[in-house]
Amino acid sequence: MNAWDWEPSVVAGCAALTIGYVVAARKRGLGRMPYFLGGVVLLLLDLVSPIDTLGDHYLLSAHIVQHFVLSLVIPPLLLLGTPQWFAEAALRRSTLRKLERAVGHPPGSWLLGIGTMLAWHIPVFFN
Repeated sequence: MNAWDWEPSVVAGCAALTIGYVVAARKRGLGRMPYFLGGVVLLLLDLVSPIDTLGDHYLLSAHIVQHFVLSLVIPPLLLLGTPQWFAEAALRRSTLRKLERAVGHPPGSWLLGIGTMLAWHIPVFFN
C-alpha cells in the first residue's frame, strides 16, 4: 500500500475529466461513457499505482508498460468514449477542423506521435 502515490494533480485531473464528461454528456445520453471512464480509470491507475513507483525507481519494464498503456490503450478508449455530437461540434470550429485535416492522416499523425515520444526522451527534456 505504501507504493501508491496519490499525486493530487493526477487525482484532480482525472476527477475533472470525469465530472466534465458526465456534465456535458448526461442530457444527450451516456452510451459511450464506459469507454471514456475506462480510459480515465486506467489513466489514474497507470499514474498512481505501484506500476508508477516500479517504473520510476526500479524496473525499466514497468516504465515501458506505463508507456504502452498511456499511448496505446488510454487514447483509443477516450476517443471511443467521445460522443459523436461533441466531436461534430468541435470540428465545426475552423481552427480545429484545419488541425484535424493536417494531423488526421496516418503518416503525419504517426510521425507526430513518434516524434513526441523521441523528443520526450532526450535527456535535457526528460530530466
